[in-house]
Amino acid sequence: MNGNAGLLNFICQNSQMGVKTISQLIDIAEQVEPDMQENSFQEVGVCIRTRFFMSL
Repeated sequence: MNGNAGLLNFICQNSQMGVKTISQLIDIAEQVEPDMQENSFQEVGVCIRTRFFMSL
């Protein structure tokens, strides 16, 4: 039973990190979007990844 509780705790912590990451990515995408409207999706993706890793 204790192992199950530990596993559920681990899953909960990781899901919370995912929610925080998604919020950060949305914020970054909203900042990038006006600047990159005429660029390709690939260039936008590179810009978003760069800004995300710089924010860590």
